[in-house]
Amino acid sequence: MCNPKIPVADINAESLRIKNGEDKLEDILRHAQEWVKNNQQKYDSWLEIARQEAS
Repeated sequence: MCNPKIPVADINAESLRIKNGEDKLEDILRHAQEWVKNNQQKYDSWLEIARQEAS
């Protein structure tokens, strides 16, 4: 079973951005897109694992 984990440091960084006012839906979506871009290899591997488990 796929068990992807976002590092605690990344979660804390997101929480701080939200606390500092970047708390609109658009902000959070942008944050997520930035995280994926900065972690593309990890993200892609999670997708591949999910695809394999779904079939």
